[in-house]
Amino acid sequence: MKKIFTLAVLALLSAVSANAQSTLRKTWDFRQGFSAKTVNALMADQEEFGADKYWRNYESDATKADQQHFWCASKDAKNAQGYACTHNGGQEKTISELEGLTLGFSAAKKFVITYDGAQAPDETGNAPGGMVPYGKSYIWLNGKNETIKFNAEVGQTIRIAVESHAVNKSKLGEARGISLSASNGTLTPKFDGNPVPTYYTEYEWDLAGETGAVAELTIKSTNGCHIYYIIVGEGDDPNANKTQVSYITAGDATSESAYQALAADEQFVVTALDAASVTADILKNNKVTVISPLLPADNSAVAVVKEAMPFTPIVNLNADLYAAWGYGQVATGYAGGYIKNIKHSVFNGFVEGEDYQIVDERPAFFFSEGEYKAVRPNEYFASDDTLIVDASDETIAALHIHNEYHNAYIYMPYLANGATAATNKLLVNVVNAAVGSKSEITKTATPKIILEYKDMKTNIAMAMASSNLSKPHIYYTLDGSDPTIESAEYTEPLTVTQETVVKAVAIAEGYLLSDAAQVTAEIFAQPAAPTFAKVFNESETAVSLACSTEDADIWYNYSESNDTAKSMKYTEPLSIKIPVTLTAFAVVNGQVFSELTTERIVVKNAIVRQDQISAFDANAADWQNGGGSTVYYFSWGKNARGIYDTTAEPIGQDPETGDNIYPEYPYEYYAPITTDANGNTIVKGDWEIKSKGQVMIWQSLTTGADPGNAGGYNPETAGDILSYAKITSNDIQFGGKIGELYTGAIQSVKKFQAPFDIITIIGTAAGGENVGRMQLQVSTDSTAWTNVGEEMTTSTVKRLWKTYTRSYNGTDEVYVRLIQAGGGSSVQIYNIYIMNAGELSQALKAQYDEEYATGISTISNMGTNATKGIYNINGIRQNGLRRGLNIIVSEDGSVKKVMIK
Repeated sequence: MKKIFTLAVLALLSAVSANAQSTLRKTWDFRQGFSAKTVNALMADQEEFGADKYWRNYESDATKADQQHFWCASKDAKNAQGYACTHNGGQEKTISELEGLTLGFSAAKKFVITYDGAQAPDETGNAPGGMVPYGKSYIWLNGKNETIKFNAEVGQTIRIAVESHAVNKSKLGEARGISLSASNGTLTPKFDGNPVPTYYTEYEWDLAGETGAVAELTIKSTNGCHIYYIIVGEGDDPNANKTQVSYITAGDATSESAYQALAADEQFVVTALDAASVTADILKNNKVTVISPLLPADNSAVAVVKEAMPFTPIVNLNADLYAAWGYGQVATGYAGGYIKNIKHSVFNGFVEGEDYQIVDERPAFFFSEGEYKAVRPNEYFASDDTLIVDASDETIAALHIHNEYHNAYIYMPYLANGATAATNKLLVNVVNAAVGSKSEITKTATPKIILEYKDMKTNIAMAMASSNLSKPHIYYTLDGSDPTIESAEYTEPLTVTQETVVKAVAIAEGYLLSDAAQVTAEIFAQPAAPTFAKVFNESETAVSLACSTEDADIWYNYSESNDTAKSMKYTEPLSIKIPVTLTAFAVVNGQVFSELTTERIVVKNAIVRQDQISAFDANAADWQNGGGSTVYYFSWGKNARGIYDTTAEPIGQDPETGDNIYPEYPYEYYAPITTDANGNTIVKGDWEIKSKGQVMIWQSLTTGADPGNAGGYNPETAGDILSYAKITSNDIQFGGKIGELYTGAIQSVKKFQAPFDIITIIGTAAGGENVGRMQLQVSTDSTAWTNVGEEMTTSTVKRLWKTYTRSYNGTDEVYVRLIQAGGGSSVQIYNIYIMNAGELSQALKAQYDEEYATGISTISNMGTNATKGIYNINGIRQNGLRRGLNIIVSEDGSVKKVMIK
């Protein structure tokens, strides 16, 4: 059975191969150069995405950029099939000259496109043609074992021209080239030796095998080399890979100068289309359509072009069609225009003084020696990129592009007689730009329906799934029927007060109608918004939160969020010690969240300590010698030991129990060290790690900022994220012990002048209810230690971290240490910050004091005249004073403006 199945599969593959062989490409001849369309797209990739994403015109040194080479900037420069692509304008497009070649470039700079490159005479006299490299255009495999794969039918001759890249170097003569292998059939070289030449050499292989079979052939470089062509058998029709251009005219196209200019360019095959026989379907299937400057505006083809315009690239040379389409008017009588963006691809290869002039310090272009026709486009083209504006009136477009990256429409004026060489050069570039925009006609992306639930009503907003589409529209129904373009058009948010089925479709210019989006808008009750009660104590504001809705939970945060994952559940009055913007909302099971209550909470005489005077972080350079592997400090490594040396002679007996008493192990220390100018070893930084037997571990971790997400090392709540005391990656973990005492510590090696705050970021590698308990202490002599504040505990959830602030308000200089007071092991210490009140803090304190004085003064000055509402500058009502301009409206209609910085 297995053999029969295998034979059946092979038969199927043979059938597929036989079917595919008629479409196999046979010619890749880079000696012909690369089209302006390709070069423009490569340049546009670098300009749009930078030098590290797709392509760039230098290898490593940007100062050595040229206009003859493009190196792949990363492996992303090819698509899933391995074909080289460009990506400008959001459109991934295969480079036509390389289509069918699966490129295996392994990293950046391993594949290079060379076009119109420099040559030099070969001083040895051995190079064919006397020049090195042999030709101006080729592809370059830059390194060893770089591959190119392509398919070919067996029974063909494979021809490849290759030369060593060493011809470009000061020392000639290093032989470099390729090997060729086949997945099917037999390759027989028609030459002696190996295809590893010094200079340009043409090689041939015969590919034999079962009739009709297709083989995958692999070219692999032995080192850097140039490939000039790959040809299978007799190759392709020479016109097969040229750009097909359709030219619509009502007369004899071959007598028109625009037709002649395009036909004279070797990259195009130009076909005349009789205007009388043109249909929209014909145009939609074209690579590009050019409209003759002589096509009468009342010709029937004009309406057909308008219908097809959003779905196919079109270059229009006739301004008279604008009025017929209703898209604008002709503006005549002008001789030249200003180029707005000389770097645009349509001006690629333009030379100052030859193709354009500098007039009034601006690049200017002249379409002819006489007048040309410009246009005044109407709102249909309102968002277009206008590349040339008339010199006398910059609202007049001499050259503009519509939908540049999706079946572009481009207008450029062209006189039937008298066009300059520069105009014909521009025409070729414009046609290539239009061809580069050719895109598949697809459905518009399904729109998004956004529901905002309120108390017993639902607000409905709709949005396009993509924001860069031209002329998008959304149509909707609320009765369950399927929407069409005849349905109501969405223009502003809707509100419903009963359960409603909402359906919507979208359509954008150049796309088909989308699939329908559907949601059900439900109706829910909503709890009342929380209220704030504030008590202004010295250096602290106590804030109590309440909600009039029974059984409501209140959540709060400092980021104006309505997400419980980014908020904290309210359980007791908040102690606010520096001004914050406090947001709260109420949650009741089965109801939607309440409206947000947001208010700026000011503090009387705030104590501000945000100047960093020391910081501990577990960076790899200091604590792991720059490595990335886990490190177990001290002599006992992974295995904890007791604090007593039970292998030594006892130093006495316990008088009560009679048990032996053994000597204590001394502390061991670890600190980053360096040397001074005299070669003396000194401690690097302010901190060291010490232990008598507790395991102390350095770990490489990557921390995040997604509150409550235990899938990574994230904060337990949003309140654990401090902008002025940020968490860093890596940690020191307090591990296991033997006996009752924890002995590990992170301790300062210098004293800090009090008063100061100590901010500590603590995580856990274990989780569970047996949380780790950590204690901060200070000492004037590093022997007698005093606790600072309450113990700090880890989260009960593995991998989450918490931030604690403890204040030491003495006036002396003290050492600081962090020890473990109890609980489970696996406590992770990320950062310890010592913060005092320096210049930054003094400036903030002055600002906060002003906030407090302004806020309290405003409240006091209201007297008995009750406040009707507080609004921001956009007219949105607030629940209290906030930073910025506050507009206070009293019951009597009076208005006060209060600025809080």
